[in-house]
Amino acid sequence: MIIQTVEIIAGIVLVVLALRDVFDTVVVPGESRGALRVARRLLAIMLPIWKWARRGKSGVSTSFAPAILMGSFLIWMVLLWLGFGLIAHALGDWFVPPADFQEALFIVGSALCTVGLSGIEAHGPARWALVLAGLSGLSVLTMAVTYLLQVQEGISRRDAGILKLTTAAGQPPSALRLLERYADLDSPEEIRRVLYRGRDWCATVLQSHASHPR
Repeated sequence: MIIQTVEIIAGIVLVVLALRDVFDTVVVPGESRGALRVARRLLAIMLPIWKWARRGKSGVSTSFAPAILMGSFLIWMVLLWLGFGLIAHALGDWFVPPADFQEALFIVGSALCTVGLSGIEAHGPARWALVLAGLSGLSVLTMAVTYLLQVQEGISRRDAGILKLTTAAGQPPSALRLLERYADLDSPEEIRRVLYRGRDWCATVLQSHASHPR
């Protein structure tokens, strides 16, 4: 009984920490304040390794940030899997047939992925544990897709502004070259519109990057 209680408490702690970290990272604007900070810790670990693997090449490849995002969601799902696995193992007698730890992980994994492949009957509190596991897995997967689309949209807006700027101001962009180009075209009104649109673009990029700085 004591072992089962410890497993349930440990599982609940893992689940709460993982869901709190997902919420703080994806939903709450600004830097994550959760206890795990999976994305930031993964970044600190992987960045030196990534640079070492690309030795001889300058900068960081464009695939690094998507890899960190996907790695973060994978870690969150594994934490939820282990947390609910501990809970399901503690409630193993409520399954028919009774589930050992390996079977409990399979049942929970099936619920988290919302595929329902276990074929094992759950009774009493085990049913609610599987329902919560399914809701958690569906929520994290939905937020993962939404978050990735939001980040991609922010990057697209930023890159579009950079391309427009380099077209008018040269490469690398120069404020003096921008003014000279529109002066040659005798278009003072157009340069005013460009500066206004540039101000709006800067505000949009600053807001998106400050909201999700990972």
